[in-house]
Amino acid sequence: GIPGIRATTSLYTMSSIGTGYDLGASTFSPEGRVFQVEYAAKAVGHAGTIVGLRLTDSVVFGAEKPVVSKMVVQNSEHLIHAVDRHLTLAVTGLVADGRQVVAQAREEATNFRRNYSRPIPPRILAERIGHVIQSYTLYSYIRPYAVACMVGGVVAGKPELFSIDTAGVVRGCFAAAFGRGERVARAELELLAGFGIAGAHDAPVAKLAELNTADGVVQAARVLLTAHKDAGKGRPVTMEFSLCKPNETPALITPELAAAAKTSAQALMGDEEGSNASDEEMA
Repeated sequence: GIPGIRATTSLYTMSSIGTGYDLGASTFSPEGRVFQVEYAAKAVGHAGTIVGLRLTDSVVFGAEKPVVSKMVVQNSEHLIHAVDRHLTLAVTGLVADGRQVVAQAREEATNFRRNYSRPIPPRILAERIGHVIQSYTLYSYIRPYAVACMVGGVVAGKPELFSIDTAGVVRGCFAAAFGRGERVARAELELLAGFGIAGAHDAPVAKLAELNTADGVVQAARVLLTAHKDAGKGRPVTMEFSLCKPNETPALITPELAAAAKTSAQALMGDEEGSNASDEEMA
Protein backbone atom coordinates (compact mmCIF):
# COMPACT_ATOMS: atom_id res chain seq x y z
CA GLY A 1 0.00 0.00 0.00
CA ILE A 2 0.88 3.67 -0.14
CA PRO A 3 2.13 4.91 3.27
CA GLY A 4 0.67 8.39 2.82
CA ILE A 5 -2.82 7.04 2.10
CA ARG A 6 -2.63 4.62 5.01
CA ALA A 7 -1.55 7.40 7.39
CA THR A 8 -4.33 9.70 6.21
CA THR A 9 -6.94 6.96 6.64
CA SER A 10 -5.64 6.24 10.14
CA LEU A 11 -5.73 9.95 10.99
CA TYR A 12 -9.38 10.35 10.09
CA THR A 13 -10.30 7.08 11.81
CA MET A 14 -8.71 8.45 14.98
CA SER A 15 -10.44 11.81 14.63
CA SER A 16 -13.87 10.25 14.21
CA ILE A 17 -13.69 8.53 17.59
CA GLY A 18 -11.78 11.23 19.43
CA THR A 19 -8.55 9.29 20.01
CA GLY A 20 -5.74 11.77 20.60
CA TYR A 21 -7.97 14.79 20.06
CA ASP A 22 -10.08 14.68 23.23
CA LEU A 23 -7.42 15.37 25.85
CA GLY A 24 -8.19 19.07 26.08
CA ALA A 25 -10.92 21.53 25.15
CA SER A 26 -8.44 23.61 23.14
CA THR A 27 -7.76 20.83 20.61
CA PHE A 28 -9.64 20.58 17.31
CA SER A 29 -9.85 17.31 15.43
CA PRO A 30 -9.09 17.36 11.67
CA GLU A 31 -12.87 17.36 11.15
CA GLY A 32 -13.20 20.59 13.12
CA ARG A 33 -14.75 19.00 16.20
CA VAL A 34 -14.02 19.79 19.86
CA PHE A 35 -14.65 16.49 21.59
CA GLN A 36 -14.55 17.83 25.15
CA VAL A 37 -17.56 20.05 24.34
CA GLU A 38 -19.35 17.09 22.74
CA TYR A 39 -18.68 15.00 25.86
CA ALA A 40 -20.20 17.78 27.97
CA ALA A 41 -23.28 17.68 25.74
CA LYS A 42 -23.50 13.91 26.27
CA ALA A 43 -23.47 14.45 30.04
CA VAL A 44 -26.40 16.85 29.63
CA GLY A 45 -28.11 14.24 27.45
CA HIS A 46 -28.11 11.80 30.39
CA ALA A 47 -29.53 14.31 32.89
CA GLY A 48 -33.10 15.22 33.77
CA THR A 49 -35.22 17.05 31.20
CA ILE A 50 -35.99 20.75 31.59
CA VAL A 51 -38.46 22.75 29.51
CA GLY A 52 -39.36 26.42 29.21
CA LEU A 53 -42.38 28.12 27.58
CA ARG A 54 -42.74 31.80 26.76
CA LEU A 55 -46.41 32.74 27.07
CA THR A 56 -48.26 36.02 26.55
CA ASP A 57 -47.37 37.59 29.89
CA SER A 58 -45.29 34.98 31.70
CA VAL A 59 -42.59 32.33 31.39
CA VAL A 60 -43.13 28.80 32.69
CA PHE A 61 -40.33 26.38 33.55
CA GLY A 62 -40.59 22.67 34.29
CA ALA A 63 -37.98 20.09 35.28
CA GLU A 64 -37.86 16.39 36.00
CA LYS A 65 -35.46 15.29 38.72
CA PRO A 66 -34.36 11.65 38.83
CA VAL A 67 -34.81 10.07 42.25
CA VAL A 68 -31.24 9.08 43.12
CA SER A 69 -32.14 7.26 46.32
CA LYS A 70 -35.11 6.79 48.60
CA MET A 71 -32.87 8.05 51.41
CA VAL A 72 -32.57 11.51 49.80
CA VAL A 73 -34.94 14.13 51.17
CA GLN A 74 -37.43 15.08 48.47
CA ASN A 75 -37.05 18.63 47.08
CA SER A 76 -33.64 19.09 48.74
CA GLU A 77 -32.14 19.55 45.26
CA HIS A 78 -33.45 21.91 42.60
CA LEU A 79 -32.92 22.43 38.88
CA ILE A 80 -34.86 25.71 38.75
CA HIS A 81 -33.49 28.72 40.62
CA ALA A 82 -34.54 32.34 41.20
CA VAL A 83 -31.65 34.60 40.11
CA ASP A 84 -33.23 38.00 40.80
CA ARG A 85 -36.62 39.42 41.65
CA HIS A 86 -37.65 39.08 38.00
CA LEU A 87 -35.44 36.25 36.62
CA THR A 88 -35.32 32.48 36.73
CA LEU A 89 -32.57 30.09 35.65
CA ALA A 90 -33.28 26.43 34.85
CA VAL A 91 -30.22 24.19 34.52
CA THR A 92 -29.54 20.52 33.79
CA GLY A 93 -26.43 18.38 33.45
CA LEU A 94 -23.91 17.84 36.24
CA VAL A 95 -25.57 19.26 39.36
CA ALA A 96 -22.34 20.64 40.85
CA ASP A 97 -21.51 22.45 37.60
CA GLY A 98 -25.02 23.86 37.56
CA ARG A 99 -24.57 25.22 41.06
CA GLN A 100 -21.54 27.20 39.89
CA VAL A 101 -23.48 28.62 36.92
CA VAL A 102 -26.32 29.69 39.23
CA ALA A 103 -23.86 31.41 41.57
CA GLN A 104 -22.27 33.23 38.62
CA ALA A 105 -25.69 34.30 37.33
CA ARG A 106 -26.68 35.71 40.72
CA GLU A 107 -23.41 37.61 40.97
CA GLU A 108 -23.91 39.09 37.50
CA ALA A 109 -27.48 40.15 38.37
CA THR A 110 -26.36 41.73 41.66
CA ASN A 111 -23.46 43.62 40.04
CA PHE A 112 -25.67 44.93 37.22
CA ARG A 113 -28.28 46.21 39.69
CA ARG A 114 -25.56 47.85 41.80
CA ASN A 115 -23.85 49.50 38.81
CA TYR A 116 -26.87 50.61 36.79
CA SER A 117 -29.61 50.90 39.45
CA ARG A 118 -31.96 48.72 37.45
CA PRO A 119 -32.60 44.98 37.04
CA ILE A 120 -30.53 43.11 34.49
CA PRO A 121 -32.48 42.25 31.29
CA PRO A 122 -32.80 38.50 30.60
CA ARG A 123 -30.95 38.86 27.29
CA ILE A 124 -27.90 40.45 28.89
CA LEU A 125 -27.77 37.87 31.67
CA ALA A 126 -28.06 35.04 29.13
CA GLU A 127 -25.23 36.51 27.06
CA ARG A 128 -22.99 36.88 30.11
CA ILE A 129 -23.63 33.28 31.18
CA GLY A 130 -22.92 32.21 27.61
CA HIS A 131 -19.59 34.08 27.74
CA VAL A 132 -18.63 32.26 30.94
CA ILE A 133 -19.55 28.81 29.59
CA GLN A 134 -17.80 29.50 26.27
CA SER A 135 -14.63 30.70 28.02
CA TYR A 136 -14.29 27.23 29.59
CA THR A 137 -13.99 25.71 26.10
CA LEU A 138 -10.84 27.65 25.21
CA TYR A 139 -8.12 26.31 27.50
CA SER A 140 -6.53 22.88 27.82
CA TYR A 141 -6.10 23.05 31.62
CA ILE A 142 -9.82 23.36 32.39
CA ARG A 143 -12.82 21.36 31.24
CA PRO A 144 -16.11 22.69 29.81
CA TYR A 145 -19.16 23.08 32.00
CA ALA A 146 -21.36 20.00 31.57
CA VAL A 147 -24.55 22.05 31.77
CA ALA A 148 -27.23 23.53 29.54
CA CYS A 149 -29.60 26.14 30.85
CA MET A 150 -32.42 28.58 30.19
CA VAL A 151 -32.93 32.12 31.39
CA GLY A 152 -36.41 33.59 31.54
CA GLY A 153 -38.09 36.64 32.96
CA VAL A 154 -40.57 39.45 32.41
CA VAL A 155 -39.32 42.99 31.80
CA ALA A 156 -41.74 45.90 31.26
CA GLY A 157 -44.55 43.36 30.88
CA LYS A 158 -42.74 41.49 28.11
CA PRO A 159 -41.73 37.85 28.74
CA GLU A 160 -38.37 36.68 27.39
CA LEU A 161 -36.79 33.21 27.19
CA PHE A 162 -33.23 32.28 26.20
CA SER A 163 -31.43 28.95 25.95
CA ILE A 164 -27.69 28.41 26.49
CA ASP A 165 -26.05 25.16 25.37
CA THR A 166 -22.80 23.50 26.48
CA ALA A 167 -20.77 25.50 23.92
CA GLY A 168 -22.12 28.82 25.27
CA VAL A 169 -24.40 29.51 22.30
CA VAL A 170 -27.29 31.79 23.32
CA ARG A 171 -30.63 31.69 21.48
CA GLY A 172 -33.92 33.48 22.00
CA CYS A 173 -36.79 30.97 22.11
CA PHE A 174 -40.55 30.59 22.06
CA ALA A 175 -39.97 27.34 23.96
CA ALA A 176 -36.92 25.21 24.72
CA ALA A 177 -35.83 21.87 26.15
CA PHE A 178 -32.62 20.18 27.32
CA GLY A 179 -31.78 16.83 28.88
CA ARG A 180 -32.28 13.18 28.09
CA GLY A 181 -35.81 13.77 26.81
CA GLU A 182 -34.83 16.78 24.70
CA ARG A 183 -35.69 15.25 21.31
CA VAL A 184 -39.23 14.25 22.27
CA ALA A 185 -39.80 17.37 24.35
CA ARG A 186 -38.81 19.67 21.48
CA ALA A 187 -41.11 17.81 19.11
CA GLU A 188 -43.99 18.21 21.56
CA LEU A 189 -43.20 21.90 22.07
CA GLU A 190 -43.14 22.49 18.31
CA LEU A 191 -46.58 20.90 18.00
CA LEU A 192 -47.82 22.96 20.94
CA ALA A 193 -46.49 26.15 19.35
CA GLY A 194 -48.25 25.35 16.09
CA PHE A 195 -45.29 24.67 13.83
CA GLY A 196 -46.29 22.55 10.86
CA ILE A 197 -49.72 24.15 10.49
CA ALA A 198 -50.18 25.14 6.85
CA GLY A 199 -50.27 28.89 6.35
CA ALA A 200 -49.70 29.66 10.03
CA HIS A 201 -46.77 32.05 9.69
CA ASP A 202 -47.35 33.49 13.16
CA ALA A 203 -48.25 30.13 14.68
CA PRO A 204 -45.71 30.16 17.54
CA VAL A 205 -46.92 33.52 18.82
CA ALA A 206 -50.59 32.80 18.22
CA LYS A 207 -50.71 29.28 19.70
CA LEU A 208 -48.67 30.06 22.81
CA ALA A 209 -50.69 33.24 23.31
CA GLU A 210 -53.77 31.08 23.77
CA LEU A 211 -52.29 29.57 26.94
CA ASN A 212 -52.71 31.22 30.31
CA THR A 213 -50.20 30.54 33.07
CA ALA A 214 -52.13 27.63 34.58
CA ASP A 215 -52.47 25.98 31.16
CA GLY A 216 -48.78 26.58 30.56
CA VAL A 217 -47.86 24.64 33.71
CA VAL A 218 -50.12 21.75 32.67
CA GLN A 219 -48.59 21.70 29.18
CA ALA A 220 -45.07 21.78 30.63
CA ALA A 221 -46.02 18.78 32.79
CA ARG A 222 -47.48 16.98 29.77
CA VAL A 223 -44.30 17.56 27.74
CA LEU A 224 -42.14 16.28 30.60
CA LEU A 225 -44.31 13.20 31.07
CA THR A 226 -44.24 12.44 27.35
CA ALA A 227 -40.45 12.83 27.23
CA HIS A 228 -40.02 10.67 30.34
CA LYS A 229 -42.23 7.98 28.87
CA ASP A 230 -39.93 7.81 25.86
CA ALA A 231 -36.49 8.33 27.47
CA GLY A 232 -36.97 7.75 31.18
CA LYS A 233 -36.64 3.94 31.03
CA GLY A 234 -38.94 3.53 34.01
CA ARG A 235 -36.72 5.52 36.39
CA PRO A 236 -38.61 7.25 39.21
CA VAL A 237 -38.59 11.05 38.98
CA THR A 238 -40.09 14.05 40.71
CA MET A 239 -41.11 17.27 38.97
CA GLU A 240 -40.86 20.93 39.82
CA PHE A 241 -42.25 24.04 38.12
CA SER A 242 -41.61 27.76 38.35
CA LEU A 243 -43.39 30.87 37.10
CA CYS A 244 -42.09 34.28 36.03
CA LYS A 245 -44.95 36.79 36.08
CA PRO A 246 -45.07 40.61 35.94
CA ASN A 247 -44.43 42.32 39.27
CA GLU A 248 -44.01 39.00 41.08
CA THR A 249 -40.86 37.40 42.44
CA PRO A 250 -40.18 34.08 40.65
CA ALA A 251 -40.83 31.07 42.82
CA LEU A 252 -41.32 27.34 42.59
CA ILE A 253 -44.98 26.39 42.74
CA THR A 254 -46.00 24.33 45.75
CA PRO A 255 -45.74 20.51 45.62
CA GLU A 256 -49.53 20.34 45.84
CA LEU A 257 -50.00 22.52 42.73
CA ALA A 258 -47.25 20.59 40.94
CA ALA A 259 -49.04 17.32 41.71
CA ALA A 260 -52.33 18.80 40.46
CA ALA A 261 -50.66 19.93 37.22
CA LYS A 262 -49.19 16.46 36.76
CA THR A 263 -52.62 14.86 37.28
CA SER A 264 -54.22 17.24 34.75
CA ALA A 265 -51.44 16.48 32.27
CA GLN A 266 -51.94 12.74 32.68
CA ALA A 267 -55.67 13.16 32.05
CA LEU A 268 -54.90 15.25 28.97
CA MET A 269 -52.52 12.58 27.69
CA GLY A 270 -55.18 9.93 28.26
CA ASP A 271 -57.72 11.93 26.25
CA GLU A 272 -55.21 12.37 23.41
CA GLU A 273 -54.37 8.66 23.32
CA GLY A 274 -58.06 7.82 23.26
CA SER A 275 -58.64 10.27 20.43
CA ASN A 276 -55.74 8.83 18.44
CA ALA A 277 -57.03 5.31 18.94
CA SER A 278 -60.47 6.34 17.69
CA ASP A 279 -58.93 7.95 14.61
CA GLU A 280 -57.01 4.77 13.87
CA GLU A 281 -60.17 2.66 14.21
CA MET A 282 -62.02 4.99 11.86
CA ALA A 283 -59.18 4.76 9.34
